[in-house]
Amino acid sequence: MGLAAFGIAISPLVAIRISEYHYLLLEWNRKISLTTVPESEILPRHFGESLFGAEAAGIVSGHLLDVGSGAGFPGLPIALLHPEIRAVLLEPNGKKAAFLAEVARKLELADRVKIFRSRLEDYRPGNTRYDYITSRAVRVEQAFLENCRSLLAPAGKLVLWQSEEDFALLREFPGWTWADPIRVPSSERRLVVWGKPTEAMGVSRETKP
Repeated sequence: MGLAAFGIAISPLVAIRISEYHYLLLEWNRKISLTTVPESEILPRHFGESLFGAEAAGIVSGHLLDVGSGAGFPGLPIALLHPEIRAVLLEPNGKKAAFLAEVARKLELADRVKIFRSRLEDYRPGNTRYDYITSRAVRVEQAFLENCRSLLAPAGKLVLWQSEEDFALLREFPGWTWADPIRVPSSERRLVVWGKPTEAMGVSRETKP
């Protein structure tokens, strides 16, 4: 299925669900722009990289907030693989949010995957705090980091899929501690990195998560 290079072990049921998701993505992509990745690269670029990053960062169970979900990556594949994940997908585009809701319904995930048509800065989760916040598509700036800080649980992680250039900029923002990035298999420039607010850890910025 194009996932072997990522070392991801999936059950036959998850394999079927990924195939269904893949089919829905191709069908909807003919009507609205969900991805510009060539069809032959969708499995490794979207599914493989999402699941590889989640495994590297230790995302297994708990509450997850996926920011700028777009076509659902990485949040939906993570929820597919890990039944103890409860996910909220934030997507401001109405057509993309409708696609996400359809995928969640078709894959029988609607009881633990919720879709909100919202930007991060407008999202109001009440008292909920997240064990993980993920994003593959949002440009990281100081305001983004501060919004994530307010939504993370005390031991929560912010997990990002970044280029080398973006990660170099990310490290310049104060108040966060980042693990050493892990390179995505078969990629020269794409990285997975996760970090925590410094204050939440009670450590200096040089200490790794």
